[in-house]
Parts: sequence; structure tokens; C-alpha cells
Amino acid sequence: MALTFTVSDLVRQNIGSARLHTGTITCSGTNSDDGDAITAAALGLNTIVQLSLEPALDSTSNPENAFLPVWRSAAGKVVFYTAHGTPGGAVPLLQVTDATTLTDYAMRFSAVGN
Repeated sequence: MALTFTVSDLVRQNIGSARLHTGTITCSGTNSDDGDAITAAALGLNTIVQLSLEPALDSTSNPENAFLPVWRSAAGKVVFYTAHGTPGGAVPLLQVTDATTLTDYAMRFSAVGN
């Protein structure tokens, strides 16, 4: 089952000829290895030029359980990373693997588009 994204608290602004939309994205389901698609329409836009995502927190807002979402513009997908590996300064972020349950994880976003 792929992740689905629900947008709430949507605030729409104009910046010249572009639009800036901000709000909260809540996840439901389990993720896919190559990321999960998010559409411009889900963010109230026709096209996405830039999408910035804050860390995704679980329903208890526990920072220890946070995931770092990254929007891959070429694929139009959100991929999640975690630092939950062996501790140490040189440990890279690990991509969250297929079928990790992210239900009730929420993240703030800023999207620029038209």
C-alpha cells in the first residue's frame, strides 16, 4: 500500500505571478522504496516549482521518531530519510525502506507554483 497525503490548514498567497501555498501534510499508509507521489492538485496548485518539507513527526510529536522528507522534483515523489542508525558523527541519513508505516505522521510544507 502506498502512502496517501492529506493537506490541511492550507493558506494561499500570491507572490507576483507565482503562488505560495503553506499548510500541513498528514500521511496515511506505508511508504514505497522509490518514494510516493504527491500531486500539485493536492497542494492546491496546477504545477509545483518548489516544495519544502519540514521534518515529519508522529502523532505524539516525539522528535526521536521524526523522519526527514525530501521532495524529488523530477519524479514528483516524497522520499523519507532517518538518522536512526548506528550513532556517530559520520553516519549518513538512511532512506526509509519499503512498507514502513507512516500513518499519522505530519509535516509542515511550503509550495511554490502556479
